[in-house]
Amino acid sequence: MSDFLISWLRVADGHDAAILLGIAVLAGLVRGFAGFGAGMVFVPVAATVVGPAAAVGLIWTIDVPITLHYAVGSTRGCNWRDIGPLLLGCLLGLPVGMMLLTGLDPTALRWATSVFILVSVAAMASGWRYRGRPGMGATGSVGLLSGVTTGLIGIGGPFIAMFWLGGPDDAGTVKRNLNAYFGLTTVTIGPAFFVKGIITGGLILSALPLIVAYTAGVLAGTSGFQRGGKGIYRPIALLVAAAAAISSLPALDPWLR
Repeated sequence: MSDFLISWLRVADGHDAAILLGIAVLAGLVRGFAGFGAGMVFVPVAATVVGPAAAVGLIWTIDVPITLHYAVGSTRGCNWRDIGPLLLGCLLGLPVGMMLLTGLDPTALRWATSVFILVSVAAMASGWRYRGRPGMGATGSVGLLSGVTTGLIGIGGPFIAMFWLGGPDDAGTVKRNLNAYFGLTTVTIGPAFFVKGIITGGLILSALPLIVAYTAGVLAGTSGFQRGGKGIYRPIALLVAAAAAISSLPALDPWLR
């Protein structure tokens, strides 16, 4: 991962840089429009360029400014009864995911990322939701699963999204819940990623152009949501995530890379 900055600056034809910038914009659009899904779009594609571990570090880095900004504005009107147990479960599952991330074969991780996203998209598109009023144990278990997948592939949103989409909250409230939760997890997960070496000073420096591209995408996506996209934000986010996962399958490398 320490060689990532060098590889970024030495891209001969700009192809890899263009892929990273383009997928950062697309991930930002989905994030701003739907309130979730940035990792599902960015990580599988970025992993084909820089590897799974660097991709996980990059999505955390480029999402930090946006996540914290939206978290501050979303603290009112969210469901704090759920957020506490979810956060605790996430913190318990995170070390397990990070251990697997730094120990597994990169190709196996790419397969795991794409398959996980496709299964998540299928589950969410089918209309399956967590029904009823869960207790603290069930809520914490959802957070635990989210923590494991966040540490492993940088994607913890699907479990949380399916958990909240099954409730009575409208689209705006769900977005506030997601923003508040991801703001808290971002603050707590970052130090762990630094200690584990998933995020380094060189990676942060190399992510600066991606932060600009990602932020532009988020602003455009948020504008689209506010202008009438509330009824279609879920299908669009899922469609883009599925396309990113399929295009990033290692089996397609001979044709796409």
